[in-house]
Amino acid sequence: MIEAVLNSNPTKEKVIVVGHSMGGLEIREYLQRNGGQWWANNTSGHGVKKAVTTVAPHLGSNFFGNA
Repeated sequence: MIEAVLNSNPTKEKVIVVGHSMGGLEIREYLQRNGGQWWANNTSGHGVKKAVTTVAPHLGSNFFGNA
């Protein structure tokens, strides 16, 4: 999807992504690892300028601890 957006906007080099809940976890996974390549070691290729996540359980869930 990032490639499609960038291809549709040829004057732009990067996008801002926003994710809610599981979407935030998917953004983090994409930024950390994409196709076996770790973007953390090569930030030029992922096409993301900024990432915003809300209500994403980055530290896990405490659901079962409160049962």
